[in-house]
Amino acid sequence: MSQDPSPSNTRDAYILARQLEALEKALADAGENFAGYPAAAASYNLMLDRARAIFSGDDAFGRSISGLSNCDPALRPETILTDFGNLKVRVAVLKAAVSSFFDVYSPKKEKAQIGFR
Repeated sequence: MSQDPSPSNTRDAYILARQLEALEKALADAGENFAGYPAAAASYNLMLDRARAIFSGDDAFGRSISGLSNCDPALRPETILTDFGNLKVRVAVLKAAVSSFFDVYSPKKEKAQIGFR
C-alpha cells in the first residue's frame, strides 16, 4: 500500500534528482577517461540507497528501482568498459524514477518556486 510522502521526501527527491543530473553529466563529460569511475560508482551507491529510503512509502516507486543494484567501485581494466556503461544506464534509470517521484508528489506551487520543468 502506498502513502503520500512527507514534504521532506519530495525535497529530498528534488535534491537527489539534481545530484543525479550532475553525476550523469560528469559521466558523459568523462568520455573514455575512466579514472573517476570509483568515485562515481561510490556516489551512485549512496544515491541509490537514498532513493530506496525516499521510495519506502510507495510500493510502485520502490518496485521501479528494485532491479537496480549497487556498483562495485573497484577499477578493473578487464571490465571497465562494461562497468562504466552499466553505471551510466543505472544513473539514467534512477534519475528518471526520482524525477518522476518528485513530479507526482510535489505541489505545483513548490515546483514553480524551484523552477522544476
